[in-house]
Amino acid sequence: MTELQPLLDQVGAISFKYEKLNDLLGYNVFDVIFKNHDEVRLHSKFLADLLDPAGFHRKGNEFLTEFLSVIKADPIQLKEVWVGTEYRNIDIFITNENTRQAIIVENKIWAEDQLAQLERYEEIAREERYSEVQIFYLTLDGREPSEKSLGKLKPGRVKLISYSFEIFSWIKRCMELSVRNPNLLFTLSQYQDVVAELTGQHMNEEQKNEMFQLIGRNDNVLKAKEIVDSWNHIKWQTEWNYWEKMAEFVSANYTILPYQKYSKEKLDGIINASRNRDPWYGIMFEIGKSKKESVCLFIERGFNGPYFGLTVHNKGDRTVSCEERHKYLEKR
Repeated sequence: MTELQPLLDQVGAISFKYEKLNDLLGYNVFDVIFKNHDEVRLHSKFLADLLDPAGFHRKGNEFLTEFLSVIKADPIQLKEVWVGTEYRNIDIFITNENTRQAIIVENKIWAEDQLAQLERYEEIAREERYSEVQIFYLTLDGREPSEKSLGKLKPGRVKLISYSFEIFSWIKRCMELSVRNPNLLFTLSQYQDVVAELTGQHMNEEQKNEMFQLIGRNDNVLKAKEIVDSWNHIKWQTEWNYWEKMAEFVSANYTILPYQKYSKEKLDGIINASRNRDPWYGIMFEIGKSKKESVCLFIERGFNGPYFGLTVHNKGDRTVSCEERHKYLEKR
């Protein structure tokens, strides 16, 4: 650690300098109005408007054409295409009534996969009599959907796209197409900053070059490799310590339930595995009871950080919900 400390200190100094610069110049209207991970009100709505030939951008189907190219979609007839959000719970639905073609984009930033969600969306498209249906699963890093979400669909049926590559690249291309419209260009630039922050691409070219110069000096590249090689272990141990301390605190007053409880195997599955990663584990404990059902507080990992909430738990089922239970929660 003593040998690595000078390198870490220099990296910290570079990061601090650019963070301060960003604080001075970093006003972003999207951050003011929405949380940057708001899938529905920010991302799905904004992306759908850019994709819509009739959107406020007034660029016709230029942005949609670029998007289909970036995600490598099969050709779709763009004349009289329709783009909607939250149509029968489908995040982004692109359709052509005349050619019976449809593209489904499932937008997942932090939300948990739902049971047979992607299978259900394909069924909806088939019910609407679309004969050519493409399904895209959009996440921050291009991860695969869970088996639970796929239902009966085979993994290859769903194409993976990410904010970190496809959306970031597409927005950059949209900016190039908008150089004669300063307002649109500025808005796209601000949204690209949101995507960069979400996906860990917030370093500008100057900062990247400064980091490159630092790592290239002396034996710094070997020291950097030591950090990279230890990174998974650091993540695993840090998360394990987090859950252990949380469990110690909670168990002083409540009984932790076994349902989806964190374990060493579950941490291995999300940190060290490359496929079928399941981050939906953590701690859940009962805070009240209604008839045969328990009202519980849960704290779960998720893909991009822990979150918490109330849930009704009944014999291992967390999906039960009705007006009576909502009223009970309000009284609590």
